[in-house]
Amino acid sequence: MANTVDSLEAIENIIFKEKKLTFDELRCALRANYAGYEDLRDKMLGYSKYGNDIDTVDYKMRDLMEFFSEKVHSKKLIKDRGTYRVGFYSVMHHALLGAKTSASPDGRLAGKALANSLSPSQGMDVNGPTAVINSINKISMDYMGNGGVLDMKFLPSFFDKKSHRVAFRYLIETYFEEGGLELQLNVIDRETLILAQRETEKYKNLVVRVSGYSAYFVNLDRELQDEIILRTQNAEI
Repeated sequence: MANTVDSLEAIENIIFKEKKLTFDELRCALRANYAGYEDLRDKMLGYSKYGNDIDTVDYKMRDLMEFFSEKVHSKKLIKDRGTYRVGFYSVMHHALLGAKTSASPDGRLAGKALANSLSPSQGMDVNGPTAVINSINKISMDYMGNGGVLDMKFLPSFFDKKSHRVAFRYLIETYFEEGGLELQLNVIDRETLILAQRETEKYKNLVVRVSGYSAYFVNLDRELQDEIILRTQNAEI
C-alpha cells in the first residue's frame, strides 16, 4: 500500500503540479530501472512519504484503503452466503512479490521488496515512530475485519533509558486507543542482522518478527532478510 501511495504522491507533484515530467518519460525511466535516470530517481525518493505525519500523503492512503475496502465488501460469496472481509497484512509476500515487480514511481528499484502490510516503505519513515503512529491513525480500521498490521523496529539501546521505556508504553497505548489493530516489533540493530547473514551458525537461534509471524532469521529467504534489515531503526520516540 505504501509504495502505491508514495508513487501517487510523486506523480501528482512531478507530472501534474510541477509539470517537469510526462507519463511517457516516467514509463521509460521505470522500464530502464532508473539506469541513466539516477537524478530522476533521487527526485522521486525526495517527495513526501507515507509514515511521516504528512497529511497530503496520509490522506491518499486513507482514501485508497477505503476505496479498496468498499470494493471488497461489495462482493458476495457464492450463493450469497456472506461477504469478503478485508485484511491488510502481507506475511512474507511483500518481499517475494517485490522480487517480481518492476521499478515504481516512488523510487523503488525493480526486484526490491514492497512495503509490508500497513507499514511505511522501508527506511522512508524518517520523522520517528510517533509520526508513523499519527499517519496510520488517520486511517479508519473499522472495515479491517480480517486485521491490519504495523511493523516497527527499535534499537536495543533505546530501552536503556527509563524515560524511553515509559514513552514506548505511551506510544503503544496511544496507537490502540486511537484505533490501531496490530503492532509487531523487532528490537535489534541492523549490524547484528547483517552478521547473521554471514555467520548463520552463530545466529541460528535469532528469531525475528516478519509480518504476521515469527521465524528464525537465518532460515528466511534472502529477500525477506534484506527487507527486515532495511526497516527504519528507531532510536527516539
